[in-house]
Amino acid sequence: MFLTEDEFIILSAIKIGLNNDEIKEKFGIELIENDYRLHALYQKYGVNNINNLLQVADLKKIEVLPKEKIPYYLYDGFELVHKIKICKNDVINLVKFFENVQDDTKEYSLIYHNCFNNLTLEIKN
Repeated sequence: MFLTEDEFIILSAIKIGLNNDEIKEKFGIELIENDYRLHALYQKYGVNNINNLLQVADLKKIEVLPKEKIPYYLYDGFELVHKIKICKNDVINLVKFFENVQDDTKEYSLIYHNCFNNLTLEIKN
């Protein structure tokens, strides 16, 4: 897992049981309501609360990087967004795929396998 320095400090502090005041005092990082750094941690770990985050996050499997070097994610201001690189052929393949879809309400997940330059679509359940 790739985290920014602030995300790593916040996660580490929460893991050892520090509260918001203690985190601010010890590290100078103030967590506010709906804090974007905590929200980014939730997104990266696929959880929606601190309890779930504490269960899945493993501090031994983290690499701290600057925001601009974190793969697959892009920090748009404070908001964390997924970054997926595609080329013209990928768009052409998408258009061809959707020309044959009859149900306009059916949802799909776009999965890009960068190592094979292979774009695949997967139907959500």
